[in-house]
Amino acid sequence: MTDAEILAQFDEERQMLAPAGVCVERSASVVRHLPPLGQARIIWSSHGEAELDDAITREIAFFRGARRAFEWKVYAHDRPSWLRERLVSRGLRAGPAEALLVRETGSAQPLPRGVDVRRAGTPAELEDFFTVERAVWPGDDSEIEDELRRGFNEHPEARSFYVAFVHGRAAAAASISYRAGSRFAGLFGGSTLAEFRGRGLYAALIEVRAFEARARHVPFLTVDALPTSRPILERLGFRMISTTWPCTWYPERNA
Repeated sequence: MTDAEILAQFDEERQMLAPAGVCVERSASVVRHLPPLGQARIIWSSHGEAELDDAITREIAFFRGARRAFEWKVYAHDRPSWLRERLVSRGLRAGPAEALLVRETGSAQPLPRGVDVRRAGTPAELEDFFTVERAVWPGDDSEIEDELRRGFNEHPEARSFYVAFVHGRAAAAASISYRAGSRFAGLFGGSTLAEFRGRGLYAALIEVRAFEARARHVPFLTVDALPTSRPILERLGFRMISTTWPCTWYPERNA
């Protein structure tokens, strides 16, 4: 498949598929994902220029009424082309640009010798994942952790959590998510404790997840990459097919 064909498939799935356990609300111009816990999302949108302001007003009113924060996921190829700028003018906060990268899973490489990567299979093993995440990204992410624990217990097939160990110590962590019927598996994380960086753990976590996705007959990996990780991912075979921005709205900031 060409990159244009891959992007078209990706866009079709944005409209039609959702993670397990997530309530989906669709209209002709918007797809909302409403998980039981955590942040709601507008995962796909397409508006004519004349209708955009009214559409933004409707979405803000909906989430204000629900008293929920939400993220409007904007891609560079969405229409209208100035969607992100208009959302910011209406009070949403745009995060940094992230490159949408893709890679075929069939190119998975063997793990470096001596690297011990384990898939979390029990709640206790999942805590090793959170131990690394909290150390690398300090702050109150209890709501995100609760959402991930719920998914781990209720939909174990939808997401796999991996931890890389060095001399028995949890040193790096990452996850991979799946949607039923999707040709894409999403990569998240890749956090490594500072003292263990430069040992190939990030790459090892990429490859073990690629191996799992290939075993599950999922042909493509995707990841939203910040500029710091994009060069590493491109060396591992990923290529850029679009750019995306997370645009967030919080009711307490827009009372």
